[in-house]
Amino acid sequence: MNKRIKKCIWMEAEVVDYKICDLDFNCDSCAFHSRLTGYKHLENKSSKSDFVPTIDISILDPNPVYFHAGAQYYKDHCWIKHVGKNIVLIGIDEFFLNLWCEVKSVLLATSGTELVENSSFSWIVLPHGIVSLKIPFSAQVLNSNSQVYRLDFNKFRTQEWEDQWLLRLHVQNQDLDRDKWLTKQQYLDLLNKDSNTIKQLVKDHTTLQTYGTIASGGIITNQENQNIFTIPMDLFRRIAKQVFHNKHIFI
Repeated sequence: MNKRIKKCIWMEAEVVDYKICDLDFNCDSCAFHSRLTGYKHLENKSSKSDFVPTIDISILDPNPVYFHAGAQYYKDHCWIKHVGKNIVLIGIDEFFLNLWCEVKSVLLATSGTELVENSSFSWIVLPHGIVSLKIPFSAQVLNSNSQVYRLDFNKFRTQEWEDQWLLRLHVQNQDLDRDKWLTKQQYLDLLNKDSNTIKQLVKDHTTLQTYGTIASGGIITNQENQNIFTIPMDLFRRIAKQVFHNKHIFI
């Protein structure tokens, strides 16, 4: 394929059969992306004050109960569990699963899909954006968890962790780099670091703007007695890049 021609992320997620991105993934300027997410398309700079997209995030405090024996954890908050010879389930941990508020739907790679390392295996659709989750190894999709579609997302993430898997995968043992698996202490250290990093970035930005209007026109608000913050999407894009090292992409 010509390197200048890129598949739209909605095509990659198999929401549409065919769509070429000619905006270099500048989704904020894409009318097609706007229609699918409900994001108000900004025709020119003068209209930016009409609508400032925000995102609600929930920053959980680190908790040892998020580590489950029998699962192998990766630093991008994915986990796998062996359920047969060369068969694993893949999911995302409680910290990452509960980070997203107001989830509209979850899209999953379809059966038979060949996934290469760092390709997208799942997409979380939010009111004004989409989170593309990347797989840390190569695998073939056998099937998806039907509960992802049957249940409301808030109900899905309250299930027992064994039932929160997203895909059942076939892997070759040589494709699983055990050096990437975290020990319990490494995982708990990761939770502490990522939680503190996100909170600090939000706090720093809030302090800098003195709880007022920020450059993009939005404000940061915090629901009383909860770790839920409403922040401008531009700020969270920066947070996602720093915390998740571009392993998971927010568009």
